[in-house]
Amino acid sequence: MNVPRLEIYLNEKMELCFAKVESSEVEPRLVLGVDLKELRSFGLEGAEKRVGTAILKMMTTLYKEPFKTWDVSTPVDESQTEKYDLGMQLMHLSISTKTSVHVPSIDILFQEQNINDESMRKMIEENWPTIRERLVSYGSEDG
Repeated sequence: MNVPRLEIYLNEKMELCFAKVESSEVEPRLVLGVDLKELRSFGLEGAEKRVGTAILKMMTTLYKEPFKTWDVSTPVDESQTEKYDLGMQLMHLSISTKTSVHVPSIDILFQEQNINDESMRKMIEENWPTIRERLVSYGSEDG
């Protein structure tokens, strides 16, 4: 098999995993694992952009010369993505621990968004209110 290469697979935790294989003598190194539920929350278009961008960024690190003139940039503003991702992480934590303690923080992170990405905007405008209502019903006790 060719090395270096990028391996993409689904692990037992239902995470889409990206691993670099830099040599035939060395085990693949996991670079990124993305929960499928989280990926799905971005919608098909958002998931496509994120997976495609991740693949291209990793390929540019493995094959510098062929990709040297490519501008592989993130499809949305980095600070926008970071706030959205943090809000999503807090939302998933809140769901898994059945608590509403993080709802005010998530509200702030999502309200500060000037969203250009359609899937992110859809998640915040259409899905977050329903999820928020469910979280608030849990109360603010941890666990």
